[in-house]
Amino acid sequence: MSSVDHAGKRVQIGNNRGRVNGWTSHARVFGICVAVDGVTRSGAADKARATG
Repeated sequence: MSSVDHAGKRVQIGNNRGRVNGWTSHARVFGICVAVDGVTRSGAADKARATG
């Protein structure tokens, strides 16, 4: 996910080569990568919903 539009309830999706693939609704997001091999992804916490 490249960007979040809270007002429009949508997210911008992209691929692993840095290209943007378009926009989709919050309802179609099933997960967000927050870490790779134990290394936290920059900005991921701001895009993920709090758990608990």
